[in-house]
Amino acid sequence: MPRKAELDVIVSGDPEAVAERLKDSTRWSPQPYRGGPITFGNKPMKGRVRGDGAVVGLNERDWWSLFQPTADIAFEKTGAGTRVHGHVGMPDWLVWFLRGVVLLGLPAACTTAVWSLLSDGSPGTTAIAAFVVLFAVVVSVFGIGAHVHHANSQVDALKETVLQTVGHSGIPLDEATAALSEAMREATPTVRAGMDGVTE
Repeated sequence: MPRKAELDVIVSGDPEAVAERLKDSTRWSPQPYRGGPITFGNKPMKGRVRGDGAVVGLNERDWWSLFQPTADIAFEKTGAGTRVHGHVGMPDWLVWFLRGVVLLGLPAACTTAVWSLLSDGSPGTTAIAAFVVLFAVVVSVFGIGAHVHHANSQVDALKETVLQTVGHSGIPLDEATAALSEAMREATPTVRAGMDGVTE
C-alpha cells in the first residue's frame, strides 16, 4: 500500500518568507510526482510553490520508477512563526488510478484476451489463454507493487528535504505544545510566590 507521512512543524518567519525559501530550492514543474532518467537543474525539489502552500517532489534522476511521492503542504501564520502542515506520499489521485488499473483494467484485459483466444477454437488455446492471464497478473500486480514500494522508500528523504528547506529549526507541533505547557507549569509557582510576597 502507498505510504503517507504527516508533516506538521512550526518554523520561523511569515508564510511569504517560508514560501520564498521553498521556491528558491524548487524547480517549477507541473508534474512533481513523475520520476525518470532525465532531470533538469540542480535544485533539490521540483513542483509548484504558492504563497499559502506547495506541492513538491524530489528533483533527482530516477532510473527505476515513474512514480514518486510528493509533499502537499500548506502554510499557516501563527504567533510563533509559520505552521507548515500536510502529508508526504503518492498523490491520492494516482493511488486511485493504480487501484483502478488493478481492480478494473486487469480483469477487463484478461477477459478480452481469453475470450479472443478461446473463440478461435485452435488446439492449445487454453494453455495460451492461461499464460496470457498469468503474465498480465504478474506484470500488473507485481510491477505496480514494486513501483509503489520504490516510491514509499523515498517518502522520508522528501520529508527531510522539505524540513531542511523551510527551516531546519522546525519543531514538531506536538513537541512545541508540550514544551510550552511545561514552561507554563514551571513558571506558575514563581508567579504565585511573587504574588504572595506582594500580598504580604
